[in-house]
Amino acid sequence: MQIPVTKLPTALDNPYEWMLKQLHDVPNIDVGDVRSIQIRCVIRVLEETMDNVKSALLLPKLLSLPQNAFKVLIGSKYEPGKRLVDDYMRRRQLIVKKQQAPLSDQYLIRILDYFHRNPDVFNMFPDVTLTPEDHQMLNIFALLLRISKIHLNRSSKTEINQERLLQKVYQKNEKLKDTIIQLQATLESQKSQMESKLTTKEVYLQKCEQALELQQKEHLRRIESESEKCKCLIQENQKTIAAKQNLLEAELKTLSETYNTQTKTNGVECKRVYAEKVKEQMQAEAAIKKYEHTIGSKMLECLDIEDLFSVEQDKLDQLMLIHSEVEREYNKIVVSRETLQEQNKKKVIHLYMMNRAARKIQDYWRRYRKALIMKRRKSKRKSKKWA
Repeated sequence: MQIPVTKLPTALDNPYEWMLKQLHDVPNIDVGDVRSIQIRCVIRVLEETMDNVKSALLLPKLLSLPQNAFKVLIGSKYEPGKRLVDDYMRRRQLIVKKQQAPLSDQYLIRILDYFHRNPDVFNMFPDVTLTPEDHQMLNIFALLLRISKIHLNRSSKTEINQERLLQKVYQKNEKLKDTIIQLQATLESQKSQMESKLTTKEVYLQKCEQALELQQKEHLRRIESESEKCKCLIQENQKTIAAKQNLLEAELKTLSETYNTQTKTNGVECKRVYAEKVKEQMQAEAAIKKYEHTIGSKMLECLDIEDLFSVEQDKLDQLMLIHSEVEREYNKIVVSRETLQEQNKKKVIHLYMMNRAARKIQDYWRRYRKALIMKRRKSKRKSKKWA
């Protein structure tokens, strides 16, 4: 009769799987506790596999240079690993010398078991260089461990909260879509309104341009008429001044001729009548004084007339400068439409200045005529007195 033996977990079986089976057989155990134990078991398995991969990558490099491994392990808490490595190297040298086929090497299995039990021993070998592929594999296992921890540690509450957040985000996106559609419709309506406003503004601008052209033509006509009037006045003044100058020159000639005749007659009379020399000399001196007085007054009148002419010429130059300034202001009006009101004010101001200048010229001209008339009257009175 054979005795039934219960199967115990061996080294080849998975101990975590056996432990989970035993937990399921336990009565009155909480499902949450079972899940937490399962999560810890899975994470432990992943961590052990990562340590196994690291040992599988680093052990061949350490065994290829055992002297470096001996230097690091001597004097540390992992010094028993030195003895295992030493036994493995002596066993390997014997196999190489005798050229025997290697059997299942228990020394290598012991080294593997020791390094699997103590995965922190690899932190003592930072100088061991790995290939880029090895680094990539370790990074992949680390990423897998991190992702699995995140996924396993998630609870139903967090999932529900995430779903709620996603639902809120979706609703907000839908509202945003509706608002975008409404904004697009309002934009279209605003565009149509702006286009209609622009058309009305263009029509208004065309009307303003036409009115500007009419005003410019009217101003040009006024300027031309005023300039023609000024030219006519200047020509008349020049004619009158020339006529007066001719009259004065004729009077000068006549006076000079009379003076010459008088001097001749006086000389003859002095030769003939020596007795009346003093008397005739006194008369001659009186005549000379009268002549000088009349000639001096006439010369002063001529100088006054020339001064008045120069003053009028300066005023004409000022009027021409004002006319050029008006032309420049007109060009500015054509160029800038936005400053229409200010330029219209300037035009009104300049027109007022021109009218004022014209009135001033007319006043000066009236005064000048009055002065001439008064001078003529005075000259006539003096001539009557002398006569």
